[in-house]
Amino acid sequence: MAKAGDDRDRRARAMYELYEQGATLEEVGICFALTRERVRQIFRDAGLHTRSVGEASRLAKTYSEQELSDCLRFVEEAFAGVPGRSEYDAFARARRLADGRAWPTGRAYAHRYGSWRSALQAVGVRQTRKTRAKMYSNEEIIRCLQTANGTLGGVLSHAAYDQFARGQRFADGRPWPTWQVSANRFGAWSQALRQAGLSANPPSPVAGRRRFDEKSCIEAVRSVARALGKAPTVREYSELARRSDGSLPSLATVRNRCGSWAQVVEEIERRGG
Repeated sequence: MAKAGDDRDRRARAMYELYEQGATLEEVGICFALTRERVRQIFRDAGLHTRSVGEASRLAKTYSEQELSDCLRFVEEAFAGVPGRSEYDAFARARRLADGRAWPTGRAYAHRYGSWRSALQAVGVRQTRKTRAKMYSNEEIIRCLQTANGTLGGVLSHAAYDQFARGQRFADGRPWPTWQVSANRFGAWSQALRQAGLSANPPSPVAGRRRFDEKSCIEAVRSVARALGKAPTVREYSELARRSDGSLPSLATVRNRCGSWAQVVEEIERRGG
């Protein structure tokens, strides 16, 4: 039990270190395969301060207009055009300014200029089209998955892959693709693993059912609760169901079969989680 607590503390510290460097709750969540709200809960439970809207706005203003312009122009030169905001953020997270500060994120540009597109127009850089196809070929994505799996062993989870991929670069300086890029390219994370010739996690106990009855819906929510160590929120369950390739019933199906979300949570707690 003590080791599990130590692991949670180390994870929370690693997440908060990224947050202190200027990442938003949403960006921290992307790095650790969590929702924005779950990151906030982890920080709250650890007694760690989170920024107010005003503080977030002031943080965005700590970058000069010249620094913001220089970062976008660097990316434009590296990629023959600036990628979309999510791809830009993946690139920016692994870089530092000369004084050690984290690179400005897409949110910093949005705070300063009103939107990502307005920032590009103000700086005078052009945005690439079909960014994912230009940034990574299918072969490059597959090679990254195979390399990570060869080093880590076992069944490659998207969280473990992102931890391994962070800071990794191609010979031309591009950051490795995130797990979301892989999942979007091939349709789902499990499909990406299969394309790379790797094993995916076995399906959940309720996988493969085209119609979910009340019992299987409750069991699905219970399986998520056991994985999280607590009853999931509506947002957490909805996000996990969306990523499950149909192995979990949708939130709408759960509510239709079992009533309100509060009733579902009450039932799984009555059954012992």
